[in-house]
Amino acid sequence: QIAKSDKPFLLLEDLSEMPYASKMVKESLRMASVVSWFPRLVLQDCEIEGFKIKKGWNINIDARSIHLDPDVYDVPNKFNPS
Repeated sequence: QIAKSDKPFLLLEDLSEMPYASKMVKESLRMASVVSWFPRLVLQDCEIEGFKIKKGWNINIDARSIHLDPDVYDVPNKFNPS
């Protein structure tokens, strides 16, 4: 249906009607993310693996490492939109 429409280009909303295309986009963004880290403000004191993090600190979360983590993805370096 989308291919037969009169739209000159696809919109993000169109992906909801194309489940496999949506998976392809998400997997492409995982493997070739344009964002390598996420800056965050610590909202409360906490401790991670023995390291104390204080409220008010600015921290960066390494998104690239998360996207390629073998504990999260079975084969992290393989393109797998399933």
